Amino acid sequence: MSYSDVVATIALFVSVLGTFASGYISYHFAIKGERRKEFNFIADKITLSLDHQQESADRGHYPTKTLSESDLHALLLVSNKRDASKIRNAFTNYITSLERCGNWDSGTYDFHSPQEIIKSAEELKRWTRHK
Repeated sequence: MSYSDVVATIALFVSVLGTFASGYISYHFAIKGERRKEFNFIADKITLSLDHQQESADRGHYPTKTLSESDLHALLLVSNKRDASKIRNAFTNYITSLERCGNWDSGTYDFHSPQEIIKSAEELKRWTRHK
């Protein structure tokens, strides 16, 4: 085997390996991009809802539409696994603040602490920022 045959054989192997490597790398980045888009789609819905709730609380009204467990689960599905417990804690604080911000008195709801909702919504919005 001559020198040119060895170089040609090495070039063939390099080109085949390069083809598979570039395919794997592009696939990896495409999946990463899709995960980011899915996260941003769900995070936008939650952030918009939290913004409306904060505006409602600023005006002194209890929020009419609040987040549900299904919103939490959708966010957890597309979030990093290491952030899951922090997101759950923020959501639990959010639900607790919704329960503690007022009480029923003689058939009417007395909304007395809007700052609690605003603070907990802001804490939860930390986990819904765009990636």
